[in-house]
Amino acid sequence: MSRLTQVVEEEVQAWRERPLDEEYYAVFLDGTFLSIRRGKTAKELVYIALGIKPDGRREILGFWLCGADGESARNWKEVLKDLGCRGVRKVRIFVTDDLPGLEEAIREIFPEADWQLCVLHAVRDALNQARKKDREALAEDLRAVYRAETEDEAKEALKRLRERWGRAYPRIVAR
Repeated sequence: MSRLTQVVEEEVQAWRERPLDEEYYAVFLDGTFLSIRRGKTAKELVYIALGIKPDGRREILGFWLCGADGESARNWKEVLKDLGCRGVRKVRIFVTDDLPGLEEAIREIFPEADWQLCVLHAVRDALNQARKKDREALAEDLRAVYRAETEDEAKEALKRLRERWGRAYPRIVAR
């Protein structure tokens, strides 16, 4: 291994182990597949945590390679434990996909935190449940709900969504 590679690896490891702030307004958790070279190049799942500080500044809290295990609540629980070990004590809200067991893992490690399904994941899941011919119109109606500027506008858009799509897609509008 070259000296430069060794220095970079040491710096990356130090960054991954650095102490974190005690409090974050929000923490977004998600996994993404990246091409990683270990002898040969292959797609591997990488977990990423993005924190929003109380003053609104964003910070990448870390990334974790999952290897062949894939995304699981058990792996996310280890990520959450790592955040705690590095100093995170209070998170107001976690925003994630709806991976089974993830909300429970959050509640176990950060019991005071709220949990919210990521809008992107919620919309994607809803559209995947809809017939292709309905997807564009349904997406537009969903957008009206989550892009509303006031609570009253959001409630009215949600009412219209339920009236238009409630019969065809009761599970979607119930969420």
